[in-house]
Order: sequence, then C-alpha cells, then structure tokens
Amino acid sequence: MKKIIISAFSSAVILIACSPKVAPTATSSNAMPTSASTASADILAGQTIFTTNCTKCHGAKTGYVTKHTYEEAIPVLNSMSKKAKLTPEQISQLAAYVNSVAKK
Repeated sequence: MKKIIISAFSSAVILIACSPKVAPTATSSNAMPTSASTASADILAGQTIFTTNCTKCHGAKTGYVTKHTYEEAIPVLNSMSKKAKLTPEQISQLAAYVNSVAKK
C-alpha cells in the first residue's frame, strides 16, 4: 500500500513540475496608452508626476523624452510606471505630458 501511495504522489509531483508555465501578462489598464490626451490639465498633472516620480531616481536626466518619439518611449514608460506604482489615471496624465514634449 505504501508503494502505491508513494508512486501516485511521485507521479503527481512529476506531472505538476513538467507542466507548461504561464507567464503573467500586462493588463491594459496599467499600460501606457498608444495615444495621449492633449488637455492642458492632463499635461500639467503629467509634468508634476514626471518631476516628482521620475526625477526622484533619474535626477535631471530628462533628455530621453525630448530625444525620442512618444512611440519609442512607450516601452520605457510602461516599465517605469510599474516600478513607480502609478495608477491608471496617473499613467494617462504622464502619457499626456510625455507626448507633449516628445520629439515629433
């Protein structure tokens, strides 16, 4: 009886260990929008978020945004907004600011 239980347990462990893993996916609510607002209130709020959150770690190294297009900045902003733990509304406002100062 012990052999059957040990065999069944071992088989279960092997099946679980060998099953394919599912990678977490980014939710669309936490991703940088592909098009940004042009409302001046959003742009001003985004500038505040940028200066308080981004420059906290990166200092005055804000030239990245002006040297790249908005589309080029999206992957970096997606990554950094997760680290900064921004809300979807803050992400939208940050996107508006970055879009306003990004290279056209």
